[in-house]
Amino acid sequence: MKVVEFAKDFKMTILELSAEGRKTLKISNIVKYLDEVIENPNQELPEANLTLDFRSLELDHESNLENFKAVIAAGQNAIRTMVLINGAATIAILAFIGNLSVSNQAQITIMAPTLLPFAIGTFLGGVTSGATYLTQWLYANQKTEKFGFAMNIICIIAGLSSFIAFLLGIFKVYFALI
Repeated sequence: MKVVEFAKDFKMTILELSAEGRKTLKISNIVKYLDEVIENPNQELPEANLTLDFRSLELDHESNLENFKAVIAAGQNAIRTMVLINGAATIAILAFIGNLSVSNQAQITIMAPTLLPFAIGTFLGGVTSGATYLTQWLYANQKTEKFGFAMNIICIIAGLSSFIAFLLGIFKVYFALI
């Protein structure tokens, strides 16, 4: 395909995409396509391929975006869960200790330490939630993307630690009660 033919096909494809209602094209997709053309200058490029390549690149982008949204939603649910289970356990232990203060004050010293893992788990859930915002903010800028990755690891560790704190709290309560 000659340069003029390529330019006409390229223009026609963009106009077809515009006629379909597409208002924007991602520059990185255009550059990627043009790089393929430059790498294979003697290859014939049928008109249909030009449109299909743009659609394929756009579908890949949309798919990646939807996967990213799904990961974010799953992460938000995990954060809610860690805060909910630890917070509810903290409240339950506080109510139980409050009841012991009326009926059996000697047992308070046995049950009080069981509160700490649940409180720490709740705190770690809050840290995870706040650090998630910071992680996204850091990822948004190419200069701080590496810090965003590090914050992501910190969020994961804090989140897992919250769940571990919950398990530790369950064991402490169990052994305190027996």
